[in-house]
Amino acid sequence: MAILQYILPILIFLGAVGCAFIDIKQEKGPLFIGAIGFVILLFLGFNLYLVSSTSGEKDDLAVKVKMGEAWQKRSVSNLQGILATLTPDSDQKAIEIRKLIKLGWTINNEIFRESFAAEEARMKLLAVAPPPNHTVKINNLPININPVITKLAIEELGHMVVMPESEEDEDVDFEEEEYEEEEGEDGEEEVKGLKEANVMFYGRLVRNSDIKLIAYTLIRSGVQLKMLRPYKKSTRDNARSVELDWSKMYKSRKTVTVKSLEQARSFKR
Repeated sequence: MAILQYILPILIFLGAVGCAFIDIKQEKGPLFIGAIGFVILLFLGFNLYLVSSTSGEKDDLAVKVKMGEAWQKRSVSNLQGILATLTPDSDQKAIEIRKLIKLGWTINNEIFRESFAAEEARMKLLAVAPPPNHTVKINNLPININPVITKLAIEELGHMVVMPESEEDEDVDFEEEEYEEEEGEDGEEEVKGLKEANVMFYGRLVRNSDIKLIAYTLIRSGVQLKMLRPYKKSTRDNARSVELDWSKMYKSRKTVTVKSLEQARSFKR
């Protein structure tokens, strides 16, 4: 195609020069001019075909590159999820779970039941929900859940988790935060962060399906939400974000169930 870019102008120039020397009054004059024009049009059409096919190949290549990047991202996420379950304290956690079973806990426990139901509802909705039209930022994950597995599950939805760098974060719409102290009763330094969450704030541009998927993911991780509501003060910065918080105001409310989320057609704006 690069060669045609140089041949075509030369061919048109030679055709124009040739037409100048042809006497159209002669019997074969118009025939020669028509033949030259036909050849030029033939080369022009072939050139357009090559340009079109090359453009299509570039589009196909771009799609394949995006698919490859998506596959790579999924593979890395799956690997990180596997590694997250193989942490050094995983054996100790398994022992603690077995202790709970010995103490009488069963999978019929409401927390377990809701977690299983949330995973099932999440997979169903994920299979039919349209892809995200923008990335939602999830802020302030509580420290009583596995942050790595939850973060990977949220990234699978096409969204991202923002980990706070310090206590002096941006101005958010928290009603009452509950953070760990810097030192525990035994004097050892404890991890700072939200102990637990019972309310989820969402921005005005977060779609209903994304609100559900994020809530399912949190419930699946063991978060017992009491309220899902929009920010009190809607701003440009929080329009596409979700914020978790804990508030005494919602402590006595019933826990949001997976069934109630499935039945919800829309959320208050």
